[in-house]
Amino acid sequence: LAAWALTAKSVLRSVPSWPLPTASDAAVALLAPHFGPSFRAFAPVHCRRLTDAGVQQLVVCAPGLQVFSAAGCHGVTDTSLQSLTCGCPLLQDLCLNGCENITDA
Repeated sequence: LAAWALTAKSVLRSVPSWPLPTASDAAVALLAPHFGPSFRAFAPVHCRRLTDAGVQQLVVCAPGLQVFSAAGCHGVTDTSLQSLTCGCPLLQDLCLNGCENITDA
């Protein structure tokens, strides 16, 4: 996936559903700098090692994000929700189903 992103960075607009339980913040840190402001959709579903740090990296590198699904990403918390809502003003579709550390507050 990383090699594909690096070769396609000039046209990369999204990374579809990415169900890789072992993917981590390090994977996002490797890919995110190649996304740019025109990157629109990212779905790292069931990536149990993705945390707020990885989401923050994504927000910084892809402020034009419109779709984000982190369903089943247990390391995602309210901090990620805050980062996404403040840092991605175009965000229209947000899925955090199964993110056990997102509170109702």
